[in-house]
Amino acid sequence: MKRIASPYGLPGGARRVLYLDCFSGISGDMFLGLSVDLGVPLASLKRQLAKLDLKGYSLASQRVLRSGLWGTQVEVRIPSAARGSRAGHSHRESRAHLENETGHTHAAFHAHSGGHEAHPHTHPRGERHRGLREIRKIVESSKLPDRVRTRALGVFETLVQAEAKVHRVPVQKVHLHEVGAVDAIVDIVGACICLEELKVDRVIASPLPTGSGMIHCEHGIFPVPAPATVEILKGKPVYGGGWEGEMVTPTGAALVTTLADEFGPMPPLRIAKVGYGAGTRDPRDHPNLLRGFLGDLDEPAALLEKVTVIQTTIDDLNPQVYGHLMDRLFSAGALEVFFTAIQMKKNRPGTLVTVIVHDDRFDEAATQIFRETTTIGFRYQRMDRVELGREIRKVKTRFGPVRIKVSLFQGAIVQATPEYEDCRAAALKAGVALREVQRVASQEFHKS
Repeated sequence: MKRIASPYGLPGGARRVLYLDCFSGISGDMFLGLSVDLGVPLASLKRQLAKLDLKGYSLASQRVLRSGLWGTQVEVRIPSAARGSRAGHSHRESRAHLENETGHTHAAFHAHSGGHEAHPHTHPRGERHRGLREIRKIVESSKLPDRVRTRALGVFETLVQAEAKVHRVPVQKVHLHEVGAVDAIVDIVGACICLEELKVDRVIASPLPTGSGMIHCEHGIFPVPAPATVEILKGKPVYGGGWEGEMVTPTGAALVTTLADEFGPMPPLRIAKVGYGAGTRDPRDHPNLLRGFLGDLDEPAALLEKVTVIQTTIDDLNPQVYGHLMDRLFSAGALEVFFTAIQMKKNRPGTLVTVIVHDDRFDEAATQIFRETTTIGFRYQRMDRVELGREIRKVKTRFGPVRIKVSLFQGAIVQATPEYEDCRAAALKAGVALREVQRVASQEFHKS
């Protein structure tokens, strides 16, 4: 059964949205700065991060001016003693082995071609490294909320898998410098803590600017965006041009692609707060800031979205195949599938197959049509579709819990329908008529 959703619908009645306006890119420290600017107390963030078995750093924030706009800059400070053999480098160089023209920093990754991961791993030059297994242990053994740990580990998985693919080595052979690991753990876990502090139910992000030019890396000079960033951003909306320099770091890319539920324009929001997270550098031609809008979803009168309608006529397909075809199309992401009896040339009875999909699922639907039917082509057109707002609620009945599909118009409930599968399962278990379960579920919903 396909999930009921809308472009901006939130499951379970959730409403608090964080919209990330990445007009100048995104990095880990910019995300932390944005969160503090939106109201997360730095002291609270420090208390939560203290639940990690992680030493050798401090956290500081300050208000800074970027091309006429004020924002908050959060810095992970690591003492010189913790930098070991890298103490001769500048502070920012010690934290990362990649740095771009906008002042972002990268976690310092190394991909090792041989041997097994040890904890801690030591590079031949004597520098201590951390791998994903050790980072996972640090996060999982903490007393942070489950959702914080799950989100953070998801971000690290995204980051490390991209590095492993770029360097063509197993995930367990990707390591971070000790200092880079501390920096990345604070940025990533801190970002997930901030989402909880802000009580964010859903994250939506704008398309991402890639920047342009070249960056200096430990392994040489690479084009912008960095190879790992490109890997992470596959399938996400990006655009080139804009300002020279790197605008999305691997850590920033991992955060936004893992934590964002969708990308696109800002949904209808009742904005409660606007925040700005500052990057390190202050270029003259643009504000180096990550802007965030925190607010509640403003339920529109109806939801307008773009869809693609695919149609084809068939007169030589075994009727047994149509049920299978419908299942395959829904699995491919179709919103609607229906068959209409028609008369075709030579007065043959035939079937008009109609499929409605979002644009990003067009290729999957087309593949299933050509694979599962005898058609040699189809027509399609882009169309607007208007729907009522939707959400799922749950009621308790004497037959057990039942989900209710609720349709909204201008914020008011206009229709509430008990979920068929829930009612059917409850009716079979209780040995009663399906209609009785549906009637009781509707009564309980209206009473509540």
